[in-house]
Amino acid sequence: LMTQLQVQAFPVGQLRTYHRNPRRGAVAKIAESLKVRGQYRPLVVNVGTHTGRPFEVLAGNHTLAAAISLGWSTAEATTVDVDDEGAA
Repeated sequence: LMTQLQVQAFPVGQLRTYHRNPRRGAVAKIAESLKVRGQYRPLVVNVGTHTGRPFEVLAGNHTLAAAISLGWSTAEATTVDVDDEGAA
């Protein structure tokens, strides 16, 4: 099943980092890139209907942290609505 991806702006205060994110990123380097280039790849946000964790970032946790560190009010994201297995 092919779906049409749509990118939309989300208030950064509404987004939550993935509760099992295994990666540690270079947030300062990502912030520097965001300052120079802006955001050119959307975050992937799980709507959370099946997990009970609304607006959880499945991809782009460190980009979100960098955007917050820069004082951004919004971040661009696409959405999915998956269960815990799909989120992992």
